Amino acid sequence: EGHGGEAYFVDVPTSKIYRVSSEGKVEVFVEDSGRASGLMLGPDGNLYAAQSKRERIVKYDAMGNETIILENAPCNDLLVTPKGIYFTDPKNHLVVYCTFQGQRQNFTVAAGFANGLTVTPDHSVLHLADSNGRFTLSYQIANDGTLQAEQAFGYLHVPDVTSRSGADGMATDTIGNIYVATSIGIQVLDPLGRTNLILS
Repeated sequence: EGHGGEAYFVDVPTSKIYRVSSEGKVEVFVEDSGRASGLMLGPDGNLYAAQSKRERIVKYDAMGNETIILENAPCNDLLVTPKGIYFTDPKNHLVVYCTFQGQRQNFTVAAGFANGLTVTPDHSVLHLADSNGRFTLSYQIANDGTLQAEQAFGYLHVPDVTSRSGADGMATDTIGNIYVATSIGIQVLDPLGRTNLILS
């Protein structure tokens, strides 16, 4: 959500980013997003995007003007924190951290397909969706932004015919509940990683 109460969403196949005003009016915000697949507003009020086709991390100001943060960055989804930006590179089994100035550091992860990211309200733990598995993964975030102490965290429910959760986008609310979009619906995990509810 933006400063004026607006919301943003991507249409990946058409490579567009849309903005919804606080009154509910929908308009195209970016005509050619480079197949952006992940969006998040940063602490500076800019909209950050993972451009999967152009393999770069960018930011947009309120008028939709683009600034490149990082190039040569295969990416799927991203998370913006006061410390910097984290994004997933599923092909190479990486979560990548980069500063707002574009300095990067790679972290190899156990996820079969590293997808969505979210963070706890105090920014101390990063949670990662693994589309190919049935667990989310968690990492402690050090003061310098590095990720430590990988472990399986949230147990996701899956269809009977597969062990693949299809976990994709993630979000956290102000009290630490985690919302994970999966193949059977949005699974709502409590702060201890237990699924309390599935919104089909």
